[in-house]
Amino acid sequence: MFKNLAIMVLGICLAQMTWGKQKHALLIMIGQYPANSGWPALHANNDAQILAQTLQKQGFGQIIVLKDQQATAANIRAACTNLLTSLHTGDQVVVAFSGHGQQVFDWSNDEKDQLDEALVAYDSPRRANPNTYKGDKHIIDDEIGFFVQQAKARLGANGHVLMLLDCCHAGTGARTNAQARLRGGAAPIAPPLDPLPDIGSGFKEVENNTRGGEAVFVLLAGAAATQQNFEVKNNAGEAFGALSYSFCEALQYLHPKDTYQVLFDKIALILAQKAPFQTPTIEGNAEAVVFAGQLVPATAAFEGILEKSTAYCRRVRLAAGQLAGVFANAVFGFVPKTAARGDTLPPVVRGTVIESGVFGAIVELDNPVPLSVLQELHPVEIEHAWGATSVGVYWGDFQNKLLQKQLEQMLQSYPLLVRVPAHQATYELFQKSDSCVVLHSATQIRASQVLVNEHTASDVAETLRTLAQAAILRPIEICNPKFEKLTVQLKQLNAPTNTALPQVRVGVPTTLLLHNPNDTPVFVAIADIQPNGIINVLLPNVNSGLPEFELAAHETRQLDLRVSPPLGTEVYKIFLTPTFLDVGALISSRGDAPLAHPLQKLFQKTYRGQTPNLLNINQLLVSSYVFQLID
Repeated sequence: MFKNLAIMVLGICLAQMTWGKQKHALLIMIGQYPANSGWPALHANNDAQILAQTLQKQGFGQIIVLKDQQATAANIRAACTNLLTSLHTGDQVVVAFSGHGQQVFDWSNDEKDQLDEALVAYDSPRRANPNTYKGDKHIIDDEIGFFVQQAKARLGANGHVLMLLDCCHAGTGARTNAQARLRGGAAPIAPPLDPLPDIGSGFKEVENNTRGGEAVFVLLAGAAATQQNFEVKNNAGEAFGALSYSFCEALQYLHPKDTYQVLFDKIALILAQKAPFQTPTIEGNAEAVVFAGQLVPATAAFEGILEKSTAYCRRVRLAAGQLAGVFANAVFGFVPKTAARGDTLPPVVRGTVIESGVFGAIVELDNPVPLSVLQELHPVEIEHAWGATSVGVYWGDFQNKLLQKQLEQMLQSYPLLVRVPAHQATYELFQKSDSCVVLHSATQIRASQVLVNEHTASDVAETLRTLAQAAILRPIEICNPKFEKLTVQLKQLNAPTNTALPQVRVGVPTTLLLHNPNDTPVFVAIADIQPNGIINVLLPNVNSGLPEFELAAHETRQLDLRVSPPLGTEVYKIFLTPTFLDVGALISSRGDAPLAHPLQKLFQKTYRGQTPNLLNINQLLVSSYVFQLID
């Protein structure tokens, strides 16, 4: 079935683990399909860069990259064969695909829905005669399953196979707006059918169960089988595949003993922010430890940049950037290396991050330091910068000039909202006939549509303010050594089980279970961020007779509630404090001053003639409970 082909190998000289086991990766990255193919261009080249760098840092020395025209169906099959022949017992393998996905007719008659899930190679047709096309130019799930089974058998019980599928085969047509990059979306190549909906990733032919003596296998997909998979943007407005970006970011926060389920939970939280209307999936041995416990944690490695013609450094290049949560304006202290073992020595020198990229950052020191001294120091972040503390909005010219002027004046008074060029925008604003529309830029999904009247400007501004609050609040997690996280669970009768994310049906009686594992009482507040970005305060809730909600030490409480649309990935942000925190009052107010921490900027209470009452970040723990809302 496969043919041999010589292919490009990247970084083959990287050192392997000391016991001789090798780490292999096959990256199939297709962003530019043939011009006459009908397949829209994607930013898969960006995926290739961050995935290769991320895997190199994890010790993957055999990284094979097939890009664009290299990734024909025949070449992909050949690369898989070559990879299989290079594997040895105990090796680790990552196979990643970034490109389009599609469904084709199931000629082997082994699919209940009569459709095979397929990866779109460089030379895959977008349309073909379903009565004659056998799928030879697509990579069918049957082939993927065959490859996985062979790899698991060759690697043995100590091996690992991780597959990343950053594509989709759902939907009937890609959106035409260039801001929305959809990875798939073409109609199936099949005769008229009435298929049953798939569950999970849809790649059912990839057997997830691991028999005795076989390698661990985990499949991560950027979207569920029935969903579309959109590209996402980082803080600089650069576009990536949703799964590729979130996988690389999530790895930065893992510990060597964390499981693939922990990795997936972090991916889900990132995508709840970046792409809330799609739900990632995980299949296989989710409880296995990531990379068999050989995960390389993110480090604070750095190198000094010598001043011209001197032995002094004024700038330092950190080996950590935006993916590791290092942003411009963060302050680092450089302390003797012994301080990394728990000493509390004052910093020898301080510095501020003046530039932050995806993987690295530049720190400008307060004073020049000899390179010989700097080499004996260790960087410690002492003042964190929180990335985006505002949300970019784009709008062009309106037909209704009065409405445009009113909107511009109104939006200028909201510190969370900043006007930006279209390619950097999180939301877009435009007039359509007699209404004003707010779109989520990356997906082109409509967030709001308001009829033009005397209240339109204020209504749209309030909608954008709420969306901005949700966009900034979703990714924030704050650890606090004074508290442990609450145990949180949503329970329903006959709820789906064994799903990647907890699934909750709308309109069904639901119980919220909360358990305090701490030895001291805590006050609890919960902000519910819906998939469409609207925030509802769940706790405290005066209307439900819970004006203050306190859990005693080790207490468990159950609350009855009913969930409602919109469908998608929903996030509960859970606040723990030693004293009462009225999240409802904080969210409904508008801060007017630029503040160091986004929660202060979000939740500042401003009263005329009074000093703002700020949230005490040091007394706060913030965690997340992510779930999928379904019919």
